[in-house]
Amino acid sequence: MDNNFILGIDFGTSTTLVALPGESPKVIPIGISFPWIPSVLASRDGKDWIVGEEAEVADVRDQIRSPKTSITFDQTDPLRTDRGIEIDPDVAIETILKIVKEKCRENGLSTLGLVRMSCPAIWTGTNRLRLATIANKVGFNIDVDHIMDEPIAAAISWWWNKTRQGFGAMENCKAVIFDLGGGTLDVAIVDIYSANNRPEITVMSARGTREAGDKLDDLLAERIELELLEQHGYVVESQINPGELRAWIRREAKAVKERLSESRETEFQIKELSSEIPSIVITRLQLEEVFTPQLKRLMACTEDSLREAKMKLLSADNNAIMREEISVIGSEVDFVVLAGGMSQIPIVSTELQKRMPNAKIEYAISRERATEAIVEGVSNLGEFANLNVHRPSFDFVMSWRTSDGKEHEEIVFPAFTSLYDSYEISIGKSDIGKEIIFRPPTDPAGKCKLLVRSVGGKQVSFKINGSQNNHISLEANRNLGIRMKLYMDGRLYIRDSLGFEVKSRIREWPVVRWGTTGRKDTSLVMENTLWQAPSMPTQHWEINLD
Repeated sequence: MDNNFILGIDFGTSTTLVALPGESPKVIPIGISFPWIPSVLASRDGKDWIVGEEAEVADVRDQIRSPKTSITFDQTDPLRTDRGIEIDPDVAIETILKIVKEKCRENGLSTLGLVRMSCPAIWTGTNRLRLATIANKVGFNIDVDHIMDEPIAAAISWWWNKTRQGFGAMENCKAVIFDLGGGTLDVAIVDIYSANNRPEITVMSARGTREAGDKLDDLLAERIELELLEQHGYVVESQINPGELRAWIRREAKAVKERLSESRETEFQIKELSSEIPSIVITRLQLEEVFTPQLKRLMACTEDSLREAKMKLLSADNNAIMREEISVIGSEVDFVVLAGGMSQIPIVSTELQKRMPNAKIEYAISRERATEAIVEGVSNLGEFANLNVHRPSFDFVMSWRTSDGKEHEEIVFPAFTSLYDSYEISIGKSDIGKEIIFRPPTDPAGKCKLLVRSVGGKQVSFKINGSQNNHISLEANRNLGIRMKLYMDGRLYIRDSLGFEVKSRIREWPVVRWGTTGRKDTSLVMENTLWQAPSMPTQHWEINLD
C-alpha cells in the first residue's frame, strides 16, 4: 500500500468529484448543492472565468461545457462560447482542476501526495498523457500509469461493496459495466475471477459514445421551452435575458430528469428566478420520448461490446456471432452494473434486461450514489491481484543501433491503440487484427530489439524458461522490414527480415501499474509460443511469463 496516496479525482465530462482513499473511500463535498462541481466554466470577456455551479447558472451564451471531450477526440482548437469568447481546451481543463485543488484545501486536504485519476476506457496513451500533463501543471502529482479506466473503477467499486455485503469474493462472474454519465457512455464487458485468493479483473471489450446526460438535458430543456410556448404562450426569446433564462431552464431540466427516475411525473418551475415564469407538469413518458433516439444508440453500443467480447475467444466464428440474437449472447452475463447519474432512468434498466435476460441489474454503490461509483473505485485501496484491459496498455518499441554506434528507437504500436475498427465488427470479419510493418529509417539496421514499455516509461519484461528477458531479438532491413500483427483474439505473429518467426498468444493485456494494487514488475504472458527460423525445424518453447 502506498502511504503517499492522498486523493482520488473523477474529472468527469459533466461533473468532478474528489474522494479520500481507503478500503471505504470517503467522497469529499466540494460543491455547494451537491458533493461534486459541474465541469463547466463561463466568461463574458475571456479574462475572468468562473467555474462550477456559478458557471452552470451563468448565461448559456457565456458557457463552455464538457472540455474533457477535447481530450477524448484529440481536439486542440480553441473552445468558443456563443458570444465568440475563446479558450484553449487544455487551459479550460486546467482552470477547472485549479478550482478542484482550491476546494480540496478549503476542506483541509493536502494536495502534495500522489493523486489518482480516471479516464474513459477508449482513451489512448496520448489522451492519458495529456490529462496527466495538465493535472501536473496544476500541481497535482499524477503518474500517467496511475490513471485508471472508468469501467475498471466502477467494477472495483461494485465488487468491493458487494464482497463487503457478504458476496463470495472468490465467485467468478461476467459483468457488463454500464457507466452513463453526463458526457459519455462507457460500456465494458468484464470478467472477474479468482487469482491467488484475490479477484482478477479483465476487461474483454469496451466502447464509448460521445453523448449522454448533457445531451439529454439539452433536449429536455428544448422540450420544456416548447411546452411553455404551447401551454402558456410564454416565449423565452422575448424575455429580458433569454440566455440566462435558458441556463436556468437547462439546470431545472436536469433536476426534472433526476426526479423522473423516481416519479412518473414532476413539476417544472423556477419561481426563484421570476414568479412570472409558468410552471408545467412533465411526465416520465415525455422524458422517454425525448430520450428514445439517444437510447437506441446507447443500446447499439452495448450490443457491439457484447459481440466484441465473444469474438475475442480463440477460434471464434465472427460471422456466426454477428447473426446470433443479442439476447442469446447476453444470456451469458451474470450482472449488469449501473454507474453514472443517467443510468437511473428506469427505461435504461428495462432495455438492458431485454438484451441480458439472465443478468441481475445492480448499482455500483446504490441508486442514490450512482455518480460516486468512479471516484470510489479510483480511491479504493483494496488489493486486487491483477488488472487487465481489452488492448495493449503499453507501447511496443523497436530499438536498433547504427554503425556509428548511435541508439535509435521508434514506437511501432502505441499504448491503448485499438486492435480493430468498428466496421470490421459489424461485417463479422475473420482474423481481425492490427498489422505493423517496421522498416528502419536508417541504414544499416541489422539487429533490432522489440521492447515493451508503459506510457510512463516503465519496462515490461518477458520471462522465458524461467529467465527474465526485456526484449525479443530480431533482424531488420529497409527492404523487407519486420512484420508484426496483433490479433483481436490475442494471437501475436512476428516475422523478421531473415524469415525468423514468432507465433504466440497473449491471454490478457495487463495494466502495467495501477496505484497501489497493480503489478509492480509486469511481464507479458505469451502462451503456446512457437519460434521458427528458416534453417531449423519448428521448435516449441515452454514459456513461463508472469
